[in-house]
Amino acid sequence: MALCISALVVFGNLRHSHPAVIYLFFHVTVISIRIYGIMMGSPMLFSQWEWSRPVTYSEVLRAVLFADGALVVMTFAWILASYRDCLRHGPMPPLGSEGPHTLSKSIIWIVFVITFPIGLVSFVLLSRFPGVGNLLPIELPRTAWIGITQMWAGLGLIALIYLHGFKWRYTIPLYIYLFFQLVQGFHRFRFLIPVILLSQIYLDRAGRRWPTLRIVLIFAVAFALFFPMKSIGQMYQAGVPVGQIFTHSAKVIQDSSAQFPFLDEFAASLTLIDENGKWFYGRKWFDTVFLMWIPRPLWPNKPHMIGFIQEISTHERPMAKMGMVVTFLGDAYAHFRYIGGIFVPFLLAYFSGVAFFRAYRSSYFSIARFFYLLFACNLIQAYRDGIQSIVTFIAVNMMPLLIVVLLHGVIPRGQKRCPQDRRFSQ
Repeated sequence: MALCISALVVFGNLRHSHPAVIYLFFHVTVISIRIYGIMMGSPMLFSQWEWSRPVTYSEVLRAVLFADGALVVMTFAWILASYRDCLRHGPMPPLGSEGPHTLSKSIIWIVFVITFPIGLVSFVLLSRFPGVGNLLPIELPRTAWIGITQMWAGLGLIALIYLHGFKWRYTIPLYIYLFFQLVQGFHRFRFLIPVILLSQIYLDRAGRRWPTLRIVLIFAVAFALFFPMKSIGQMYQAGVPVGQIFTHSAKVIQDSSAQFPFLDEFAASLTLIDENGKWFYGRKWFDTVFLMWIPRPLWPNKPHMIGFIQEISTHERPMAKMGMVVTFLGDAYAHFRYIGGIFVPFLLAYFSGVAFFRAYRSSYFSIARFFYLLFACNLIQAYRDGIQSIVTFIAVNMMPLLIVVLLHGVIPRGQKRCPQDRRFSQ
């Protein structure tokens, strides 16, 4: 870890939204902190049930070595991307002196005007409010396509903040939206991903390479809230006093290593993949990308969009039933075994690095930067859940912002472009 961080700091040309920075945060929290928890006596996954098969230390050791090998490969890929970019284009330009502004104000406002009312109505009718519950009395069809519209109002406001800055007329409604997402008791990404994206927008608008103390504190609070977020929402919905919610949340955060053993889940998945004996050769990725667009009411028997986890789960280790994850490394291993464990991390790191340099050689008000930040804020989810999450989270959960990107490719040039000054002082 120390060697990889040192090499990236010296040769990687890092900044806050670089994919290496995001991955290092993921590796430390998922691998390093969990190892520390195990060393301190934290119980292993599945050890609390007599009918289950607990994860062993040898399985965890194998997973750690796998993850460390991937870290070395990804470090090399990011340094290679930095070297090739510098060789072709020279040093990175100072912030504010990048290429032309290609982001269209009119496209953003058109998407906002269409999606914000839909998102607002969906948010009001489908969200759960304390003491009230759901305002919509009827049962909706069992499809995620209706539920995702709850995010559209918040995403529309984020697009306007990207365009015009953190003005109160956009931020106050967005903060109200984020608060109610926090207390829903499910889908933590609907709170965390917007917070990550807003922080990246703030830093880029301010021309900062690294987070300020304020942003660090926001990240620390958001990360701490990740662990008890579901229980916070459920307790808030049930009318539990705020003091009890704080006490419970503090206990969960203190015991977070045992509560969220993603390393154990990755270790268990490696063994289950071997026992299952199948090589998926990328098929599950293609299934997700091409089948997720079909609503389940139109195809009741549509395969579940959780990849291969259902196929490898067993009675002793019911990973699919318990909603566990395998991380993108387990995802790569399931499709191509150790070959995938080398080449998938390398390709993901290299091309994400190329995208980073392409974005930061472009203006803040460019479609390249806008799309990259949309990609970067979802990387943490892809690292945790698997490669297919890159598509599902950008194309489905962040649909209004992706529509902004796609419309720039089909609407003729000549629209009203963004202003030159991007600072908060305006």
